[in-house]
Amino acid sequence: MNWRERIINIIKGSPVDFLPFVPRLDLWYKSNKINGTLPRKYTNCTLKEISSDLGVGFHSVVPDFRNFLNKRSVSLLGLGIYDLKSNPYRIDSNSIDYSFKTNSEGLTTTIFNTPYGKVTTKVLYSKKMESDGTSLGHTVEHAIKSQIDFKPIGYIFENIKVEENYSNFLDFRDYIGDNGVCVAFCMLSGSPMHHIMKELMSFEGFVYELNDSQREIEELSEKINTFFTKVISISFKSKSDITFIGANYDSFLTWPSFFKKYITPYLRKYSIQVHKSGKYLPLPIPMVKMKG
Repeated sequence: MNWRERIINIIKGSPVDFLPFVPRLDLWYKSNKINGTLPRKYTNCTLKEISSDLGVGFHSVVPDFRNFLNKRSVSLLGLGIYDLKSNPYRIDSNSIDYSFKTNSEGLTTTIFNTPYGKVTTKVLYSKKMESDGTSLGHTVEHAIKSQIDFKPIGYIFENIKVEENYSNFLDFRDYIGDNGVCVAFCMLSGSPMHHIMKELMSFEGFVYELNDSQREIEELSEKINTFFTKVISISFKSKSDITFIGANYDSFLTWPSFFKKYITPYLRKYSIQVHKSGKYLPLPIPMVKMKG
């Protein structure tokens, strides 16, 4: 029995020869690789080779968020869109008018021009962050500062194009082989409204707008859902084992009533769809505050 079979069997509740251990070593590997501090025997090894030597499975759930499909991919990070080589989909942003620039400190500024006004995002990925092994940048300026940005953002998400990227994805699947499971990354957000909260606004700003402008922000969520539908539809048709949609839930931020209304219906719908495709959908359990 190989690592892929063990992991899939565990998901299905079927017997395995032993409980598979698949540690997430990618952050450790990236940091030590760039700093030249890998153990001597692993100096010239890939992470997959190290995992094999250690006798553990190869982690392939969380992608390398700097593994961009092209040079323009970095410009979309402020929208919470990760256009990666390992994704089963690719982003075609040619229908959107925008410009971007990355300065010497690693700050990428993107200015989107829409019929409803301009939107600016700023995302930082510094040398220190790279040295530490992280691949996710830090949003310095969110796309949505106030309700005035709802229409421009809605326009962008409704008009940006999503296409199949199955060729690159099959290369990714072949690279993993039987050392782990092939995961199709869709979004870090579990639903369009979660995406607004997590990627497009400051948390405080989101809470105020949800309270003061519920109808308007729900309308924006529906427009963002147009993009979600495109991404997920393509991903469900890919040759993956598991589909990744949503992560990092916490009862302090995605409080129970919010989760129930704005995230649960989408995850329920996605789970039904993905199971029909013969795949699996991980559903992280929200963290809850313990009493006492």
